[in-house]
Amino acid sequence: MIGITIIIYIYLIQLEFEKVSEKIFKYEEELPTVLYQISMEAGTGKPLESVFEVLQNSIKTLNIAEFFKELIYFLKLRGTNLREILFNKDYGIIKKYPSKLLSSCMKAIVDISEKGSYYVSETLKSIASYLDNAIEVNKFTDEVLSETTSEMKITSYIFAPLAGGIIVGMMSILIMIFLSVQGQLEESLLGIPKQKLSEIISIIGWILELPKQISLEYFQIVIGIYVIEMVLILSWFLGEITYGEDEIRKLKEIGKYILISLLIYTFISLSIYGIIRILLYNIQVA
Repeated sequence: MIGITIIIYIYLIQLEFEKVSEKIFKYEEELPTVLYQISMEAGTGKPLESVFEVLQNSIKTLNIAEFFKELIYFLKLRGTNLREILFNKDYGIIKKYPSKLLSSCMKAIVDISEKGSYYVSETLKSIASYLDNAIEVNKFTDEVLSETTSEMKITSYIFAPLAGGIIVGMMSILIMIFLSVQGQLEESLLGIPKQKLSEIISIIGWILELPKQISLEYFQIVIGIYVIEMVLILSWFLGEITYGEDEIRKLKEIGKYILISLLIYTFISLSIYGIIRILLYNIQVA
């Protein structure tokens, strides 16, 4: 139930914000290209409003064109300056696009535009170059860490739930075996003198009490929580490495890891339990 609750919670959050997250991800990928084009147009001495209008035609095939289309629309509609359109607390359009990178770049454009088009052009060239280099560094980092992340994925998907399932399955086997021999042990101890009986009970008494002391249901809950914790930790680290500050995509991956690991955990534990139960039944019948 704990795992199902976590999965449902993550799914509901991801369902609400996934489209926005995907849109922002595409915007940030296209941002260096757009900044290069803005810097080229700004270098001609045009005001930013005119630069954005010219830019709209050249980037119309990009996803980020939607942002600049809305920006130009409100510039014409309200007739206020660029800073107000973007960052006004009441109607600033940047609030619709929760991207730190996009917000920082637009803030830099607004601030530097007060010094002149030349400075805008040179600054945006530097920013675009920096972003391109950052993308290359990210790709290189992904390649370097690919082996580590692959091992973490395998552990999350397979090893953690597999180990948990085997432990629960083996524990259920032990309890079933002890329950099956408990009656025979009690019968065999009836004719033994009390002195020897106390010595024997001190040695093997824990076998008789084990099924009463350890409930298989509670034991399974404990192991299940442990598996969920392991998968959560590993998937969180994987999300940090792969997606950085993109919380929605990280949550999506965490939900996927938990779902698959719980399915494997349930399948393994039930399979082992079922197989051993059938074997014990066949032995008793024979």
